Parts: sequence; structure tokens; C-alpha cells
Amino acid sequence: MFHLPSLDLGTTYDEPIVPQEVPGIIDRGSSPALCILDGAGRAPHRLSRVVQPVGLLGIRLAQPNAGVRVKVRLLVDDMSTAMWDKHIIRTRGEQPPDDADYVAPDVSRNHRLVEVTAQGRSRVVALMMLRPADGGVLRQNVSFEVGADEVDESGLLMIGLEQPGHAPDWATEGLLVDSVAGVCVARLTLETLDGDKVEPHVSTGRPRVGKDSLAPVDPGFFVVDPSSDSGPAVLRLAPHGVGAGVDPLPGRRAKVRHPVRAARAGLLDWHASARGPAAVEVVDLGGETVLEAETPQGDDGTHEVSVPGGVGPVFVRARKLRGGGAPIPVDWTVRVRSARG
Repeated sequence: MFHLPSLDLGTTYDEPIVPQEVPGIIDRGSSPALCILDGAGRAPHRLSRVVQPVGLLGIRLAQPNAGVRVKVRLLVDDMSTAMWDKHIIRTRGEQPPDDADYVAPDVSRNHRLVEVTAQGRSRVVALMMLRPADGGVLRQNVSFEVGADEVDESGLLMIGLEQPGHAPDWATEGLLVDSVAGVCVARLTLETLDGDKVEPHVSTGRPRVGKDSLAPVDPGFFVVDPSSDSGPAVLRLAPHGVGAGVDPLPGRRAKVRHPVRAARAGLLDWHASARGPAAVEVVDLGGETVLEAETPQGDDGTHEVSVPGGVGPVFVRARKLRGGGAPIPVDWTVRVRSARG
């Protein structure tokens, strides 16, 4: 028996696993705590990119059985679009073109749905929709807690990313096939479970503005992720007019150049400004409708609706009702809070 050093093969990532201390931040693919990758690759300047329809990341924690609060920053950019498109080309049995000849498709009217799991259980869903006004990058932040009884002595935290399997039809119109492919996990922030709890939060596919989120006509729905105690939540909806769904046209000359956009913007304004109830549908990840109601418009122009607790992440569609006619989609400004406070 002998040993030949020239046969020792490895990569720059074949380093001893160093468990991640909590609290802490993991934002590089070279992190020694990132010990398992499936359907995803290490990113040099961020944590990881998903290269298949399903991705799995395994993080070794230094404090097994302690529980952890996880904050995930997801990102889509032009590289996400290119990786997604080349994945789709390969699924057709074709060879993607050389980079010199490659032109990424325009997917700015499409959206992605990313279900994030931990220890094999669904935690949150992110809606992501990269638009030209985003400057090539769109970020979404989601948070959840993993209890002390969910991490065993190995200290292994398993984070999964996949596309929800039972979204309602109105949430899949314009949804990219295998939409998780190309999504970047920019960073994971790990915190101890003492302190503030995770509150319910909204994902609309658009950047957040202060405490409010803009839910545009396209794609016409949004996601509410649960609090750490899975309690009921209260949604506050205010008609937003043009702002989120249609980029406003500055000046009369722009309106003349783009008459269709101008007409649509005016129509949205008219619908949004009309007083009347809103029709709200709430569907869980299993495809079951957990709420279907009409909510009146308050004196301040807003609508409030209670989302049941214990149902996990939910898809929400809200539309205006005018004069007994069919429900009409409008842009919404959305805010959510726990029903307990």
C-alpha cells in the first residue's frame, strides 16, 4: 500500500467545515459553513445562484438545538434572466448559443415565485418581477424562524428554494416556467430567537417604499408571509392609481407619443378613484381558498381585511367593484400588521 501525492484532487472549496456562529451573516459562496449545495452553485461575490428548478443550501450552525431567526435576501438581475433562459433551452434538448451570440429575452412582463423552505417545511414565498426601471437588479427580503426543536445535534440548517406547486390560476398567468432557476441568494442573516418576533410581511414583486408595498396590476396579486407565531394578520389596502403598475408619462408630449399607455393610465386612475368595495381572495399554498370576501371602503379611502392565521404563506388578489359589474384590477398600496397589535 502506498500514497501518491500527485493523485490528490480537490477544489478551493475543499476546506474544513467551520460552523457558522449565530448571530452572523453569510454573504459569500466561499463561506466554510456552506457545506451542502444541490441545484445551486457558489457565487463569488454573493452566496449562491440556483441553476436548476429546485435549489438546496445546507448551513452548519455552531449552536445546535438553539433555534435561529433567518433573513434571506433574494435577488434577480440580468444574469438571472440569462441563466433561466439557457436552462429552458437545455430542457428542450438544445444547446444554448455561444455568449458572443446570445441575447437574453425580454421577461419584464413576467414574474417569478420562490417558495423558501427550511428543514423541509414551507416558510415564506417571494414574488419577484424584474422591470427596466429597476436598473437591472431587484431584491426581496423574507424572514422566518426555525425552532430549537427543528435543528438536531448536527447543527445542519437546510434551506430549500422551489416554485410553489399549487398556486391559483390567477397567480400563474405570466409566471416563468421553472422560475426559480437563476435566482440569487444574496445573503443569509442569522439571529438568535430572543428579541422581536418576525411580523407578517408582504411580497409584491416590487421594491418596498417605507412601510408600504406597491402591488401593481401586473401581475395582479401579491403574497402575505406569516408571522413567527402564525397568527392572523390585517391587510390595509389603498388604491394607488397609476404609480406602481404603469410608469407615469411626464408631460403632454409623452402622452401624445404613447396614447395607449396614456389611455390605460387614465382608466386605472378612474377605477382606483371610484368609491366602492373591494373583492378579496386569499389562497394558501395547497391551492385552497381560505377567504373570499367583499370589504367596504373606509372614510379614508382604504380597505381592511383579516387574513386567517395558521395557513402559512398565502396568495392574495384584490380588485375593485364598480356598480355591480365584474371586479376590476387596480394598483394597490399594501400594508400588513399582526392582528394581535
